[in-house]
Amino acid sequence: MRVISVKDILSMYKVKKKWCLVIVLAFVIMGVFFGYRSVEKKANEAEKANITSEQKVESYDKNIENLNDNLEKFRNQYNAQKEYNDNSIYMKLDGNAIQTAEIQLIITADKSTSQSNLVNALSSYLKSGTFRKKVSEIVPEVSDDYLREVSYVALSNNVFTITIYHYDQDIVKKLMNAYEDIISDGVESVTSLYGDYNARVISDIVTVKFDTGVIGTQSTHNKNLMTYASSVYNTETSITNAEAEKQAYISTGYVNKYTGKDWIKGIAKSIIIWAILGVGAELIWFILKNIYGKRVLTDSYFEAQNIPVIGGINKQSGEFIMDPGRTGMDIRAMLTRNKTEKACFEVLVDAKKNSEESINTLVEALEDVLERKGIVSITGRTELVDTDELEAVLESGSVVLVVEYGSTLYSQIDKFMKQCDRFNIDIIGTVVVK
Repeated sequence: MRVISVKDILSMYKVKKKWCLVIVLAFVIMGVFFGYRSVEKKANEAEKANITSEQKVESYDKNIENLNDNLEKFRNQYNAQKEYNDNSIYMKLDGNAIQTAEIQLIITADKSTSQSNLVNALSSYLKSGTFRKKVSEIVPEVSDDYLREVSYVALSNNVFTITIYHYDQDIVKKLMNAYEDIISDGVESVTSLYGDYNARVISDIVTVKFDTGVIGTQSTHNKNLMTYASSVYNTETSITNAEAEKQAYISTGYVNKYTGKDWIKGIAKSIIIWAILGVGAELIWFILKNIYGKRVLTDSYFEAQNIPVIGGINKQSGEFIMDPGRTGMDIRAMLTRNKTEKACFEVLVDAKKNSEESINTLVEALEDVLERKGIVSITGRTELVDTDELEAVLESGSVVLVVEYGSTLYSQIDKFMKQCDRFNIDIIGTVVVK
């Protein structure tokens, strides 16, 4: 799946800044032209229009009525957002230190013929409001209204991986136990259709997790609240101004003609709209390039594949994106989880278009870090085609991808991931050359 984040878009504007400014300037010039034409037309229409005082007052009343309708809508949006921000579990998470419970269970149906249907039905149940309500009854500190956005269920064959977020370690442990108890005790709506099953916990652990996605989403909700508050304030101001304009018009009885200020305001509005269109055109180009292009350009692609980006190097400056020692710690932690002491790196780049020196610098730095910790490292470049390379990776059971943005092809990664799925090889992370 190819996805694009705000961070990716900002990076694009940074790299293509000059071209972006030229395009926006061209749209601004069109905005001046069309804005002038638009204001000129409106000014002529205003001069020709025979607007009576009564009609004008009615137009003021209609405008004020619409503004009041908008004000009610904005207030409802603000109140709903504020209630969510104040009460949801997600908004209380600390993105730098999320209390995270992860459970892995293997489900075995008593009736082998029902295995597939049973696990699918159980998966649906675990994502349902009925299940969340039952969990909330066991752990009353957690409202089922907000549990859905902090619990994630993934199914692979008959193995469930359940991840739960909370800001309180004791509560996340209670939630983990509640999930295990409910599943282990048997779900009547599932067993009544497909028979009994056996649920065995493979692992359950509570850790502290750092997640920039949580921080970004929280920031978005807070910005939404500020936006709604601003909309309420601006609409209230507009109503006050409209009522004042109405009273002023009633006291004079004149239809206002277009002044120099009105011309400036109209053209300025057109410039803003066309500038936004220019930015939008650039944005569409970038999105299409990412979606339909053949080369990997952003971290978001790997995040969508649940493959963490754990380090890298800037090929222009030669600086590491993350300290190799820190990346080595991540690799060692995941190797320990997979019960292996051999690190395997697989370089996936276009042979005709790559930064060989940066790739070698990055890999050698990581190999040196791991070697000091007594971990053997091997680096492959054949996409598991070479037999010796494949045997080494199979022995480890884990592999770290080495990719270069603008060089590595989506097709390379897709092919390699299929190979890993085929041989049950765990891709524990990615290091990148940017």
